[in-house]
Amino acid sequence: MPRWFTLAAAAVVVAHLAICATAGWPKGMQQVFWNPTVLYLPDQSRAYVLGGRISGTDTPPYAINDVAVLQLNYSFSVADANTASVQPAPFSLPSPDYRMAGLISQTAANSEEYTVVLLSGLNTGGVPPPRTYAINNLLHATDVSVINAVTTVPGFAYLGSPAWGSTVKPIVGGSSNSLVSDPAAYFYGNWSTVNNELFRLTFGGKLELVNINTSQPMPPPSGWGSLVRYNLTHLLVAGGNPGDNAAPKVPEIWLCNLVSNAWSKVLAAFF
Repeated sequence: MPRWFTLAAAAVVVAHLAICATAGWPKGMQQVFWNPTVLYLPDQSRAYVLGGRISGTDTPPYAINDVAVLQLNYSFSVADANTASVQPAPFSLPSPDYRMAGLISQTAANSEEYTVVLLSGLNTGGVPPPRTYAINNLLHATDVSVINAVTTVPGFAYLGSPAWGSTVKPIVGGSSNSLVSDPAAYFYGNWSTVNNELFRLTFGGKLELVNINTSQPMPPPSGWGSLVRYNLTHLLVAGGNPGDNAAPKVPEIWLCNLVSNAWSKVLAAFF
């Protein structure tokens, strides 16, 4: 057997062993956890799972700072710690967190250049206050940088546990539409001081209050709902807690038009 072939085969074996050694869920995710943030990249058939709340404990640290990378063109198991299509990312969150809000910008369709902005600390009671992170060049990132150490909304002491979207897809550039050229993540309501305000996180890491058309019907004040970016110009908000755990949950679905900044009710009761 030629020596070059032996060396090449050995190199392949070493590379395979290196991949297998890093395969599997990160250590912090090898337990029951919930409310991570998922960055879904359809063009790459890949998803990043960031953080999460450890189930069954209120003892700090009760959140995770690990990040996992899922290859979605292969099967994987949440029950198998060593599943081959999942591996730890080469970076982790600056601190353990869960239920973070995310925003992804993709330079152009089919581009491999992604930039991520994250809003953390939405479930800490304001101590420490929310702050924004950036992950530049996501596919090749090795760290997470802090944009703003304190991220608040003028006039609001604290934005806590609003309606949010746990899974985020990229907003693709290359359009003159202002909602594309100025991408943002949106949140509805608040838990610490229950309200029916709409907030937006800009790509620069600034948290803003959206000026809603109050002459139109509006959703009831709540926190802990679900929010979906239905398309570039519309949001869907469902459910929520009206501020009292003993009270009935909000059973409605509302649609927000981001061009007219007006709400309309889609469904009066879904449970």
